[in-house]
Amino acid sequence: MSDFNYFYGIDLAKLSFSIHGQDRHGKPLIHKTVSRTKLLKKMANLPVGLVGLEACCAAHYWAMELKKLGRRSIRSFAWLFLFELLRKPPC
Repeated sequence: MSDFNYFYGIDLAKLSFSIHGQDRHGKPLIHKTVSRTKLLKKMANLPVGLVGLEACCAAHYWAMELKKLGRRSIRSFAWLFLFELLRKPPC
């Protein structure tokens, strides 16, 4: 079992980012698309939890910015791994 109570996934794009968050029981907390300028403000208002980012050129920058907000647990995943999770969700 994980030590985290909240899990967030952020889909990084050019102009707008999609945030999906849920608690450890799978209840959705947030499912929203925000602009690049509002991402940090939105994440600062959410409870601390594990953050997953799609590994791309900008992922390291956003990971550093989220760490400045106090988000210590940030993971980057290759898009191929994320695609496999969507096809075969964990039981």
